[in-house]
Amino acid sequence: VTLSRELQLIAGEFMEHQVQSDSHLSYLCQCAALNRGGLTPTTTVHIATHSVVDTRDGAKYTVQVVHSAALLLSMILVYGREQRLLAMAHLIGADSLPSRDQLDSNL
Repeated sequence: VTLSRELQLIAGEFMEHQVQSDSHLSYLCQCAALNRGGLTPTTTVHIATHSVVDTRDGAKYTVQVVHSAALLLSMILVYGREQRLLAMAHLIGADSLPSRDQLDSNL
């Protein structure tokens, strides 16, 4: 099966956004931030919202890039139709990867 895509990026601008404590964004920031203690009711993040369109079939994806120095957060969210979250990527801490000593020597 071959799937060929021709994608066009419609770039948005970064804008400052206050994170509401009971929002879906707040939940995602709490999951992805390396400094979770920095998340307060007045926390702000910078968000750029981009559109990615497949020029062949018209499929449209919304991509949000979220940054916060205070939270030690860089996160990418990809949404499909009806704003359904399809993928999430974010920074990980140095303690998230195994050390050489923790790896199986047969690998």
